[in-house]
Amino acid sequence: MIGRIAEFLEAELGTDIPPKTFALTLNDFCRKRSKALADLKNFEALKASKFVTRANMMKWLTQAHDRHSHRPDWKTASDDLTVPFKDKVSIQGAWREYETLVRSRMNAATVAFVQELHDVVHAGVEQADDKMHLFDIVFTKAKSLVAAWHPGASDFLVKAAILYELQR
Repeated sequence: MIGRIAEFLEAELGTDIPPKTFALTLNDFCRKRSKALADLKNFEALKASKFVTRANMMKWLTQAHDRHSHRPDWKTASDDLTVPFKDKVSIQGAWREYETLVRSRMNAATVAFVQELHDVVHAGVEQADDKMHLFDIVFTKAKSLVAAWHPGASDFLVKAAILYELQR
């Protein structure tokens, strides 16, 4: 099944969107749309509640392609990061870990987590003078969100997640 999805994605977008991630997202969407048959009044309601249209599919594919091709990059995030070199290297490793975790766990829980973290980070931007000040402002809240999503996350992973969501 994943092979067919990969072929479809390549044919439609000619890109390297991960097919497993797309399949999981599609599965979550269909599960959310599922309604009890007793609640449906006619065939149109059945169609609207159960089927995924080509327009839905193209919208998701376009969004997935945009997110993939415009994803944050470490070089930009770390340009004016004033931490000791050893910490910067650790945050860079955590950045790769965070990006891999987010991309490999693309489900409803991850989407909700990422959005909440993004909102927390961008709310802190209004008060921050620089990235170090932003860490001070949002770290505690971000740490609780990251720990709930990925238990045992290091402080470096939390800082990487903050930087990642700052750019997203």
